[in-house]
This record gives sequence, C-alpha cells and structure tokens, in this order.
Amino acid sequence: MQEHFETRIREPYGLEFSLGLPEQEEPRYREVLAGQVSAEELAAVQASVPSP
Repeated sequence: MQEHFETRIREPYGLEFSLGLPEQEEPRYREVLAGQVSAEELAAVQASVPSP
C-alpha cells in the first residue's frame, strides 16, 4: 500500500504527506500522554454530551 501511495499519489502531485511515520522522522516522534482531568472538569464534559 505504501509503494502504491508513493508512486501513484504522493510523487505525481508533489505532496508532503506520508502513510505512517517515515523512518527518517522517527527521532522527532514523542509519545502523547493523556492529560490529568479533575473531577469537576470530567463532570462538565459529561454534562455537555447530548443523550441519544
């Protein structure tokens, strides 16, 4: 799939887009950690969710 994307889509249109993380970009990767939410913040989010 990556090869097809590369030859048929990305290269012909000059896109700067990749499927997945290119190996040369791995040193720039940082894991995103979940934030800490207070009980009040969680309650506010849950209260704003519409019911089905």
